Formats: sequence, C-alpha cells, structure tokens
Amino acid sequence: MTDTLDWHEWPEPEPHRPPVTPHPVPLHESEPGLTDEEVLPLREDWWRGPIKTAEQV
Repeated sequence: MTDTLDWHEWPEPEPHRPPVTPHPVPLHESEPGLTDEEVLPLREDWWRGPIKTAEQV
C-alpha cells in the first residue's frame, strides 16, 4: 500500500466557475456603532497598554 497516486489516478481539473455575485438585498440593515475597522485598532491599543511619556520613564 502506498500513499502516492499514479498519473492515471490524478483527478481531472474542474473548469473555472463563474464569479459569485452578491444578492442585491442585504440580509440585514447595518447597525449604528463602530465598524470592524474602527474596533480593531482599539483592541490593539488595549493589549499594548498605556504609553509611557518622557516624564514617566
């Protein structure tokens, strides 16, 4: 028993599928508040912690 495939066992490549187009009506309306682009930098700042100024060093 081997874990390799012979040339005749390789699957044939599938033709390229057409690109997926999104549905024109969204599943839900956008909600008020911060977007991901606004939240992610806040999370990074939180994990980084307070920034020490020249007086604190």
